[in-house]
Amino acid sequence: MSQAQTPGQAQTPLRMTDISKAYAGIPALRSAHLEARAGEALAVMGANGAGKSTLMNILGGVTSSDSGQIVIDGVEISLRSPRDATKHGIAFVHQELTMFPTMTVAENIFIDSLPSQAFLTDTKDMIRQSQALLTRLGCTISPAARVERLSIGDRQLVEIARALRHNARIIIFDEPTSSLTGPERQRLFEVVRSLKAAGVVIIYITHFLDEIFSICERVTVMRNGETVWASPISDVDPAKVVHLMLGVTENGAGSAHRSRRLERLSWPSMA
Repeated sequence: MSQAQTPGQAQTPLRMTDISKAYAGIPALRSAHLEARAGEALAVMGANGAGKSTLMNILGGVTSSDSGQIVIDGVEISLRSPRDATKHGIAFVHQELTMFPTMTVAENIFIDSLPSQAFLTDTKDMIRQSQALLTRLGCTISPAARVERLSIGDRQLVEIARALRHNARIIIFDEPTSSLTGPERQRLFEVVRSLKAAGVVIIYITHFLDEIFSICERVTVMRNGETVWASPISDVDPAKVVHLMLGVTENGAGSAHRSRRLERLSWPSMA
């Protein structure tokens, strides 16, 4: 059922409120919440086991929550499968890309609904539409190229093109630069900036602190299944994010040791 949007709803098209999830009685999420705004990138930060992956799997329709609300454009929705998420304009670019290496770029972009005429695949139309999507991303990959011949960075762009084909308005990036070279990483950042300029909501999960200060406008920090901080990125610095993730104060006992333990994840090589 549609509802009239307020200005705040238009600016913040996604709200997740009081999201809880337990596995075999062990809580993975405890009343977690998240808000994301159109045309911005939201960094979701947390140490391993903080609950960020579970929260994103719920948003992506991979798993269901035990309680809580997901609201898009002021309307509460129910996500029971990744197909449901796709219908609501949500796309998930996973760390492990879901490609079919022996198929072409165009076939991978259209893998779930190949265009056809008289029950035959319309290859020309598929290539034409794929080329338009790749051009939008500033990508020079040929739609006819075999995916197995592409670099990891190029395969990632193919997955993003697939998301855009479904008119995704919310795109989740899960550790997107973990296997990229320096130039591929910078190209991804340009793609993210272009998506933001088009009004897409970007949710960005990473352990690399330098990345979130480069491309994100807001940050949400999770710890022990709970949302412990949400603010503009300008309100925090790298040290504060680390302390929020670890649950210690800057002068707290053991904070120096814990900060060093996380440091190797927070500051990657800039190569």
